[in-house]
Amino acid sequence: MGEFISDFSKLEKVFEKYENVIVFSCENEKARKYLKKKPRRKKSGAGTLVLLIFFLGVMLFSGWKLIASQREYEQGSQTYESLAQSVVTRTEPKKEPSVTQMEVTILPPETQQEQEAPVQEQTPTAPAELVVDFDVLTAINKDIVAWISADDGVINYPVVHGSDNDYYLNHLVDGTVNKNGSIFVDFRHARGFTDRNTFIYGHNMLNGTMFANLSLYGTAGYYEQHRSLE
Repeated sequence: MGEFISDFSKLEKVFEKYENVIVFSCENEKARKYLKKKPRRKKSGAGTLVLLIFFLGVMLFSGWKLIASQREYEQGSQTYESLAQSVVTRTEPKKEPSVTQMEVTILPPETQQEQEAPVQEQTPTAPAELVVDFDVLTAINKDIVAWISADDGVINYPVVHGSDNDYYLNHLVDGTVNKNGSIFVDFRHARGFTDRNTFIYGHNMLNGTMFANLSLYGTAGYYEQHRSLE
């Protein structure tokens, strides 16, 4: 888009308004006079340097927060794993005596008699019994009222019953501030699991710990292999 100017005294305003200006003139001396007056922008690296330092600081801070969060998750997982190893034992399942069945097929006389081999009938073994040392647990925290465990061992945590539903959202059972939190009973329930139904809460952690595996119960295959929690 062009603009015709007959008065060279107006060139200064044009220079202020537009970034790139091309001047066509038959009066070169007058045009050159005003072109010399055009202020040139100074190249300043100070602003670029400030922006660079700012974005570098943001990147470093974000990286530090990410590493700190990861360490916090690992600390919580290690605390619960260590606690489970020290207070939880599983007894060996009792093996029931198997029953032997003998199947005999009697063939006609003109053929050779055949006797099938004995078939061992598989008797399902009783599940392992979970033994928890609650004396040790209550010495750590009197709010611990139960232990919850799944067959695959991923869910294997103490259960606390506090005075509200906020504290154990970001505190481990030993009182440490941690984003893993704890598995806890809704504080409005009576102690001792005497209510008809009891609500138990736990975080759905992205690293698969706490109650994250409960989302897998949406698939029939997982439900068939993990029908109950202890």
